[in-house]
Amino acid sequence: MEWPFRRFVKMFDAFQRRTLCDRWEARRSAHIAACIANTNLDSPENDRAGILEKLEFAYDSLIARIWNGGEEVVSEAEEEAWQDPFMRAGRHAAQAVKIRTPVLPGEEVIGSLP
Repeated sequence: MEWPFRRFVKMFDAFQRRTLCDRWEARRSAHIAACIANTNLDSPENDRAGILEKLEFAYDSLIARIWNGGEEVVSEAEEEAWQDPFMRAGRHAAQAVKIRTPVLPGEEVIGSLP
């Protein structure tokens, strides 16, 4: 059976995300078990519950970022990078050049299909 390219890419992307989430969940379980077993956290000045709560939040946000794609994180990093003086000049030059969006042959016919 020959798979269409786009379907394969979507399936492989979902497979990779599922695999990554499984790995991070296993790592989270091991990390929590290590924190619970650590006797250095038994003293009253160490906030074991707070540490575990922060750990859970970090892993939950990481797994959510894997499922959602993390575009907002990338855009924040890009915006931060554009604040560099060297990059600001490049951004100004890139905005001055108008680049047309390429149109593939037959794309308008595919777009008109129901």
